[in-house]
Amino acid sequence: MQFCRDAWSKTTTSDGGTYIFGKYAAIPLFFARMHKITVGYVHMTHVFLAPKFDDSPELYIVQSMLGDATNAHENTLFTNALPRDYHYTDFDFVPSLAEADIVLVPQPVRRVTPEIRAYLDVQVALARAQGKRVVVFTRGDLSHDVFIPDVVLCKGSQYGYLRQPNEIIAIPFVEDLAEQFGVHSREKQEIPVVSFCGWAGFASRTALWKYHLKNFAITMRTVLTGNAHLEVHRKGIYFRRAAMRILAASSRVRTNFIIRETFSASKKTISLDPAKARKEYVDSMINSDFVLAPKGDGNFSVRFFEALALGRVPILIDTDCVLPREDAIDYASVILRVPYTELHTLPDRVADFYASHTPEAWLERQRRARALFVTQLRYDRFMSALFASLGAHSEAPSK
Repeated sequence: MQFCRDAWSKTTTSDGGTYIFGKYAAIPLFFARMHKITVGYVHMTHVFLAPKFDDSPELYIVQSMLGDATNAHENTLFTNALPRDYHYTDFDFVPSLAEADIVLVPQPVRRVTPEIRAYLDVQVALARAQGKRVVVFTRGDLSHDVFIPDVVLCKGSQYGYLRQPNEIIAIPFVEDLAEQFGVHSREKQEIPVVSFCGWAGFASRTALWKYHLKNFAITMRTVLTGNAHLEVHRKGIYFRRAAMRILAASSRVRTNFIIRETFSASKKTISLDPAKARKEYVDSMINSDFVLAPKGDGNFSVRFFEALALGRVPILIDTDCVLPREDAIDYASVILRVPYTELHTLPDRVADFYASHTPEAWLERQRRARALFVTQLRYDRFMSALFASLGAHSEAPSK
């Protein structure tokens, strides 16, 4: 098997695993030997940064590549302390469009205003004149509503029925929690433990009534239009509460739920001491076998990736989700995926899935979860693979 790389680097990480880092991804050493991976050469992708369209912060990948990895999300808690020792491979920035394989808009696009559209028209025309493609990242929970047809559009949130041919599902900027809190394997027990720690309650009656009114509005629109797709656009708290209620009523699983009345990952909304919130959040996952991971406001879950980082099995409540590199990653070998229309089967699915593993197989599944994050879904690994792929297919799209 040929693995496109021009330099090998062997590293032992804090989880005790030995990985080979370099072109496209990091791979466990045992996997490399098993599949007889050999060294090859691949062209370095050259990226030209387009001019900024306003004074908003650059993408994190741009900041970190240029040596200015300050956290641009001033209201976000916890990620400010992330280690900055990520290793990007397979791409670099070049000073001119002529040298480049692709053009990168350096800031995320939240919505396409007339000004942004005019800016993009200029960048696409300049790039297309030299046979290049323009790459744009969106940001925010509502990025599934952003459509830009004449670029490569990377977004973290999307519904399968809305996905366009030019869209790539990217990962959010997620902490490698195991780097901070260690890897703790759990021996298989008689009954599985499912955790959730996060926003699933209401701080006031007003918040509760708004929640019910929004759900009622979606129900009425679904009935009146006959459009079943509208169901998946309910806020994530709806699916969280429904899943927890069903699990808590079952004797086939144990639950480890901590319900917050506000969103605890933002300085604006957290209602308790951040250090206490972080400890409870991480401990709840470490001390469980499964981590419930429904969508948030966007159709994705940061908790999903954090669970993998800790070597835990995420339970993805599938609201027409599209996962990163789903065509290449065998998620079924690691996660448990349950359609939102079948939530009533959740306890049995979890219990039967858990019972199907021997103690050794359960430990192996935890190792695979951690390895999947380290090798393909950690921010630097994913971005390195993404830009390598974009550089390998750098022809500009036709008009």
